[in-house]
Formats: sequence, C-alpha cells, structure tokens
Amino acid sequence: MIEKNALIMHNLYDVQVDYSSTDNFQQDPAEAQFNRASNSISINSPAEIMVPVHIVNHKSALQAIVFYLKSLGMSYSKIASVLNRDERTIWCTYDKARRKFSENQGVLEEKSDYYISLSAIKSRNFSVLESIVMYLNTEYDLSINEISILLGKKYRTIWTIHRRIRKKIENER
Repeated sequence: MIEKNALIMHNLYDVQVDYSSTDNFQQDPAEAQFNRASNSISINSPAEIMVPVHIVNHKSALQAIVFYLKSLGMSYSKIASVLNRDERTIWCTYDKARRKFSENQGVLEEKSDYYISLSAIKSRNFSVLESIVMYLNTEYDLSINEISILLGKKYRTIWTIHRRIRKKIENER
C-alpha cells in the first residue's frame, strides 16, 4: 500500500521524492517527499499541489478534494491551511466523505489529463465548484460541455455556475 501511495505523488508540484532508503529511483522534482515511517507526505509548497480532476467526477468537489488529500496523509490542519478553510470544516467534510466513498476512491492510480491547482480553490470569493470551473475554463480553455463531462455534472449546472462566475467578476469591477 505504501508503494502504491508513493506512486500517486507524481500529481504534486514543487516537491521531491526520497526513495533512497530502499529503492533505486531517480529523484523527480515534480513528486512529493514520502515518509515511509509515518505513511505521509511533506509538502514544500502547499499552494502548488495539483489535484487530478477525475477525483471530483460525480462527487461533491470539496469532499472529494479533502478525502483525496487526507488519503495522501495530510493532516486536517495542513488541508485547512491549503484550502483556506476552518479545520473543523475540513474534519466534518472528511467525515461525510469517508461515509460516502470507499477507501480506494481517494487515491487512484489513474493518470489525469487535467489537474486543478489548490491555490485556485483557496479564494473564498467563489465556491469550490465555481473555482474549479473557472480554473478549467481559463487554464485549459475547456468549453462548458467539456467541463461538464469531466466533472460528471449536467451541462446546465456547469452553464449556471459559469454564468454566476461572470456575474461575480462583473460586480467586482
């Protein structure tokens, strides 16, 4: 299980892997430092953690992200600081997600073509789903239809969220 979790670390930016203890792997700066003794990761730049989009498919966005990060070994306080949320909110969200999702849904070995930067979700001006839709639309230039397919949501839902984002941006001006 530890090796399986270590292979998932390729999803993170600006971190390093330390396999020197038992394995002969080359260090890749796009991977995380995995502490085999405590089964956790240490992150040098939490704002640049990249989460694969496929974990959000047909799920609550915040619950899926919190469950994913917790399954990678992050503590509630680290997740709360990365997502700019209260630690109690993170605990409650994880508890609800744990009841919904199986243990294998948090850490998937699938490679994703699209990743979401947690720094995009950190802003409290937009909801988590609004932030994800805005990020996918601006960074990857995806259409509303492509985003709806990626997230497993109805087209009309993503269209409404996209419209709400535009209104919020216009009101800020």
